[in-house]
Amino acid sequence: MFELLFKHYSGSEPPPQITHKLTAIQNAFRSKKIGNQLLVSGALNFGNNVGWFSLPFSYHSNNKQQQNIVIKFNILPTKMDLDSDLQAIYYRLDADYPLWRFAFSNSTESTADGKRQSNNNFPLLWLARFTGLREKFEKNIRILLNAPHSRLVQVDRRVKAERLKGKLSVALQEKLEQDFSNQHYYNSYATRRKILSLDTPENRFIKMVLQHAHSQLGRFLHLVAEANKKPDAQIFAASFVTQLNSWQKTLEKYLYHPMFKEVGSFKGMSKESLVLQQKTGYNGVYKVWHELKRYLDVMGSQSSVSMKTIDELYEVWCFLEIRRILLSSELGFREVEQKPVRVGHSGPEVKFDDVLADSYIFTREDGLTIRLAHEPEFTETSTPVRSWLNKHKPDIVMEATFADEFKLMWLFDAKYRIDNKSEDSEQDLVPADAIYQMHRYRDALIHIEPAGEHSHKSRSVYGAYALYPGANNQNKPLSANTYSEAIDSIGIGAFPLLPSADNDKGCIWLKTFLQKQFATIPTTPAPLTKDRYLLEDSARIPHHGMQQVHYPDLTMLITAAPEQGRDQTYIDSFKQGTAVCYHTRLEATERINLEKNAITEVRYCVIATVVAGSTEREAKYIWPVKSVKLVQRNSLNIQQTGIKIDDSDPRAVDKYWLFEFGPAFELPQPITGFCTEHHEVKLTTRRSLVHINRFDKVEPVYSAVMTYHL
Repeated sequence: MFELLFKHYSGSEPPPQITHKLTAIQNAFRSKKIGNQLLVSGALNFGNNVGWFSLPFSYHSNNKQQQNIVIKFNILPTKMDLDSDLQAIYYRLDADYPLWRFAFSNSTESTADGKRQSNNNFPLLWLARFTGLREKFEKNIRILLNAPHSRLVQVDRRVKAERLKGKLSVALQEKLEQDFSNQHYYNSYATRRKILSLDTPENRFIKMVLQHAHSQLGRFLHLVAEANKKPDAQIFAASFVTQLNSWQKTLEKYLYHPMFKEVGSFKGMSKESLVLQQKTGYNGVYKVWHELKRYLDVMGSQSSVSMKTIDELYEVWCFLEIRRILLSSELGFREVEQKPVRVGHSGPEVKFDDVLADSYIFTREDGLTIRLAHEPEFTETSTPVRSWLNKHKPDIVMEATFADEFKLMWLFDAKYRIDNKSEDSEQDLVPADAIYQMHRYRDALIHIEPAGEHSHKSRSVYGAYALYPGANNQNKPLSANTYSEAIDSIGIGAFPLLPSADNDKGCIWLKTFLQKQFATIPTTPAPLTKDRYLLEDSARIPHHGMQQVHYPDLTMLITAAPEQGRDQTYIDSFKQGTAVCYHTRLEATERINLEKNAITEVRYCVIATVVAGSTEREAKYIWPVKSVKLVQRNSLNIQQTGIKIDDSDPRAVDKYWLFEFGPAFELPQPITGFCTEHHEVKLTTRRSLVHINRFDKVEPVYSAVMTYHL
C-alpha cells in the first residue's frame, strides 16, 4: 500500500501524477481530496517479481514549478534467501560466463504487471566459446608479430652526391659530371630503390582489429564503472572488471609494438587476400575476428548496462549445475567441443537443420552421448522434433543418444519461485503452473521419423521436470521428494535445486536422479540401451483403448516347473504342445529385476521340458499368449498348476503370473542347451528364433534388466 499526501493543494494547478512507464502501475493509484490536501493512494502486487522497483511521480510546488521524484526500493521474495542465492549464482556464472549476467540496453525492470522481455544480446552458448576465442585471438597475434608479412616497394627520394651508392645509371653519371664541371657540388639527385615494407593491407587490417577491440572494451569498461555508481545497481564482480582490464592492457601492448609504427590506416581491400586466408597467424586472426566482433560490437554500442533479473540468472545457474553433474566422476562423461552447422539464413536469422545443433556434447566410453542445450526453439519447421500451432522454448533440453542411435529427451524448466501452499507442507513446493508447463512441453513436442512417403510421429519427451529453489532436506532418500511418485509414474515432476556455496548440498536429489538414469549396471558390462528406459511406467502410458508395446513379438523362453509332485497330465501337456497356461511366482521375477512391463508385453512363450530318460531339457513348441494376469496362488486350480495346495499353505496368498495360451505350433527346430540345474528365462523376439537351436545362442532383449537364473 502506498499513500502520498500533498499538502496545500488548491486544485488550480495540475494534479500530481504517477509517471511510471506501465499503464497498469498508473491505474493502480487513485486521488482523493481531503480539505486543502490531496491523497494519492494505491496498492501494488509484485507477485513473484523481485528486484529493484522505481516509482516515479511528479507534482507542482508552490512556485508552480514541476517537481519530479523517484522512489526506489528493493523487492525481496518472502520464501527465499535472495542475497545468499545471488552470491552462489554469481560465483558460478562469473567462472563460466563472465559476461552473460549483464543485461544491455536498459533491460526491463521487475514490476507488478509488465512481462519481462530481456534484451539478450549474448546467446549463452556463444559466450561459452568467448574465452576460447580470446585465447586463439591473442595466440595468432603473437605468431604474426614474430613473423610479419611484408612486401617489396619502390621508394623514390633525392640524396646528395656523397650519399649515392651502388651502380649508377648512365644518365645519372652524365648529370653528376656536368654538375661537378659547373662546381654544383650540393645538388640532390633522384634515386629509386626497392625495400621491404610492413605497411601492407593485411597489417593495416590487423591494426584496425586491435584498435577496434581496444576501443569497444574501453567503452564497455566505462559503462561498468558508471553502473557501479548507481545505488540500485548490482555491483559488478571485481574479478570480471579485472579480467576486462587485463585484456585491454594486452591489446595496448600489441598496439605499441614497433611493427605498427609504420603501418597506416585500414581503408579496405580491393580483392580477397591470400595472406589473410592462408598465412599462419593472419588466417587465425581473420577467422576468430568475425565471431569475436559480435561480442565487442554489442559491448561498445550500448548506452547503459545493468544486471539480468534473478529468474534469468537462476535459469542459467541450473543449466550449469546439470552440466557439472554430468561431468562428475559418478557419471564419467567427457565434454567435447560442439560447433553449430549453419545451413541457411532467413533475413538476419541463422537457421539450423537441428534445433539442438548449438549445444554441449558429452560422451562416455560405453557409447552414450548426451547433448545439453539452453533454450532451443521448437517450431513447425524444426527437425527432427517439431511443434504445431505455436513455438516452444524450454529452458534446458538434455538429449541422450545410445549406442544403437536411439534417442530420448529430458526437459528442465527453471522457476525462481516457491508455491504459497508450501506453508502447509513439510517441503517447499514448486508453483502449480510450472507443473502445467511440463505437461504442455511433453504433449507439444513431436518427433518426426521419415518412413517412405509418410512419416511416423512419436512423443519425443521422456521426462519433463521443473527446477525451483526449495530449501528441502535432501539428505533423505530420493523417494522423500514430494514429486517422486509422479516422476516414476508419468515422467512429470520437479526437483528442488538450491544455489549454495557447497555445490552438492542443494542438488542431491537431482544428482541422484541423473545417476539413476545414466549409471551403468555393474552386472551388465554391455552399454546402456533404450530397453532399460522403455520399460518404465512413464513410457508405457498409451491412449485409452490402446496398448503400448516396444516388441510386438516379444517371446519368453523359460524352463517348465519341476515335475516332482505334479500331475502327469499337466507335465505331458507341455511336452505335447497342448498346455493352455503357465504360471511363475512374482517374487522370482522381481528377484532377477524382470520388470512387470516386460512381462505384460510377452506375446509368445517357449517352454523347455525334461527329455524322457535324460536330464537334458528341450523346447519344441511356441505358444501365443492370449493374456497375462497377476493372480493369487489359491485362485489357481490343479489344471492350471499341476499341483493342488490348500489355503493353509504359506504359498496360498503369494502372487503369481498366469500366462493363458492359444493353440501351440512347432518351432522350426527344437531348442536345447538349457541348464540342467537351474530354472532359466530369457526374453527375445519370435523372428530371432528362426535359425536358433541352442539356448545360449538366443539373442536377448531388455538385456539391461535380464538375469538367467530364477
